[in-house]
Amino acid sequence: MQHKLQRRGQRGAVIFLIFNFIVFTFLLMWVGIYLGQMQTRKEEMQASADAVTVTIAQIARTGGVAAVCNNPALDYVLRNNIGGNPNNPQWEMRIATPCDQLVTVVDDGDGAERLQINAQLIARQAPPDPIFGRMLGFEDDVVLNSRSVVDLPQSNLRDVERKLPRLVLVLDYSGSMKYCFNNSLPPCPGGQLVRIDALREAVDALLDVENIEFGGVLFSDGIVDFEPDIDSDGPHRDAIADMVFDNNPDGYTHYDAGLRKAEDILRFDDGPGKGYVLLVSDGAPTGGHEGLNDARRLWARGYTILTLSIVLDGQTARPQLIDVSGEPGNPGDRNLALVASNGAQVAAIFRNIAGELLCRLGPINPEPQAGERVFAFLVDRFGTETPLQRYDGIAGVRDHEDEKGFTHLPDENKVMLTLSACDEVLDRGAHVVVRLQGQALVQ
Repeated sequence: MQHKLQRRGQRGAVIFLIFNFIVFTFLLMWVGIYLGQMQTRKEEMQASADAVTVTIAQIARTGGVAAVCNNPALDYVLRNNIGGNPNNPQWEMRIATPCDQLVTVVDDGDGAERLQINAQLIARQAPPDPIFGRMLGFEDDVVLNSRSVVDLPQSNLRDVERKLPRLVLVLDYSGSMKYCFNNSLPPCPGGQLVRIDALREAVDALLDVENIEFGGVLFSDGIVDFEPDIDSDGPHRDAIADMVFDNNPDGYTHYDAGLRKAEDILRFDDGPGKGYVLLVSDGAPTGGHEGLNDARRLWARGYTILTLSIVLDGQTARPQLIDVSGEPGNPGDRNLALVASNGAQVAAIFRNIAGELLCRLGPINPEPQAGERVFAFLVDRFGTETPLQRYDGIAGVRDHEDEKGFTHLPDENKVMLTLSACDEVLDRGAHVVVRLQGQALVQ
């Protein structure tokens, strides 16, 4: 009997040990599952934090830094747990970082900067198993913290040296410039000016534009007159104006004579700014003097040639002037071959050209990759950012001169502003910030 009782006691002890082992194993498995669920939620939380910083970068890139605070896009990311598990509706997420500290500017030197977006998120949620969570010492809610940092490259063009552009005016003083714009002899209908007088007035207004160094050449079937130097001071501008008003049109039209003299003037000038030639004519070249070889030499030296055809209303640019329009690597550029059929158009084109020469800002640092999209902002003296509308090419900028916009010039690694945006820079102390499409998730 005693032996049987002893065996029953041993059997009970074994059963108790087995039961405890099963319970302990179950607890270990449950703890593992619970902690695994918590780790999954932490990973979801980090993914959500990354989604928030990437969203902030996108807002700052396209709408400016001021657009970040209270932006509905951030509420959408938090509410829908973007980046985490959108099927988990129990998260209560908020951004703990104060709004005015989400974006800071890091100066990398030489105009290169980074917008550093640093966001800390706090999420509150019931534990995966509230009862078991309390057994492990968790409160009724689980609070998780997560941090994410994104760098967004930008270029500040405020401190970039702006070398004065050098512009040589090459003006047709052939006999036909004494005619009216409708090809009749004066007096002109409607009190309009003859071509040469309209040109003189446009040149006189252009010489009032600051921050451009000017040179001047008058040509017909040879050189009528020229100023041998390029400068921006008052006496030099007065000398060009006197030359334009004191000489009278006569003779034939030889583009090559004017372009050759412009090359000489630019070549012997040691100014650091980019060189431009503006060739104005009302007729086709006579005697085969179209000047194409001279234009090629100018392009080879890095100079850009703009042309202005004085034509009848509705006509297009003269083919020979289109041929000599262009810049290095892009000869015969129709975008640089302009037309005018009255004095007001001549004056407006001269004004637009002055604005375009002045409003090329750069270089952009870091330089955008091929095909990378560029975003630009005007920043006023108080730091307020205004997004600039992007237009396609120089023609787009010209067509929207009254709008605040820009175009990207990848070959020059610069941006060119519309006249309205340029006025903000030249007259009101604004500067331009360029942001790139690329971004880097650094933490």
